[in-house]
Amino acid sequence: MTDMDMESKYSTNDLCQMFGVGRETLRHYENLGLLNPKINPENGYREYGYWDIGAMVDVLKYRSVELPLKEVKKAIFEMDFPQIRSALEKQQDKYRESIRHYQMLEKKTTIDLQYMSVVDFGLGNIADFPMQECYFQPYGDPQDPDQRLILQKVFSNNEFFSTSWIFPEEEEGEVGPRAHIGFVTEKEFADYLGMTGGILVKPTKAAGAVLDITGKDFILRETFSDFEQRLQEKYPNTEGGLYAVLLSRFYDKDEVYHQYIFAFKKLKE
Repeated sequence: MTDMDMESKYSTNDLCQMFGVGRETLRHYENLGLLNPKINPENGYREYGYWDIGAMVDVLKYRSVELPLKEVKKAIFEMDFPQIRSALEKQQDKYRESIRHYQMLEKKTTIDLQYMSVVDFGLGNIADFPMQECYFQPYGDPQDPDQRLILQKVFSNNEFFSTSWIFPEEEEGEVGPRAHIGFVTEKEFADYLGMTGGILVKPTKAAGAVLDITGKDFILRETFSDFEQRLQEKYPNTEGGLYAVLLSRFYDKDEVYHQYIFAFKKLKE
């Protein structure tokens, strides 16, 4: 760097544009003593030099690791290395957790794309794929405080969940739809999120198709009847179980799409 470089002057607008901050932020940093611009006697405008640029780099770096401004000032002017080290270590932990979170999301997206492969086979056509062990969280009663907390956890991590209905295996003499309505994800992701108390769906083979339904009616067991018959013909031996998976596209009376729902039902072995 030459002496001329160190003598370069920058206006308030220059700093705002270069660092993506507002004038109020620069004034605040100046009031705290973090910046020391010179006043041009000819026009009264502030001019920032090399040392102000360096200070801005340090301030924004330490703020990015969530160091309070008073600690930023201490770090810059008193060389408080233990405080800087502590802040960097905490931020390192956050970055590592963020990396793990995005790795889990990337894995979840890959699995979801396998489910969505049924779309490539066309409406009503069957595609089969392996299904991992899943975790199903029933909708429950949102007025119940405990249920509300569980649902809040689902909704705050909605990228891991899909709206879903699961039909449990039928009992002898059972009648009616008796579907569990809620949200589903793979157990691996439920464990990562610390979800407990839901319904576990054992890993097995699955066969899926896309089904269009008009109106906001429930999917009944009868909705699966034709699909189940086709599956039993295609897979006469269902040792270990086979899950029928319908990716149901719901439309209102004007045929405007309003929701996708995964509906799961285990075929009898």
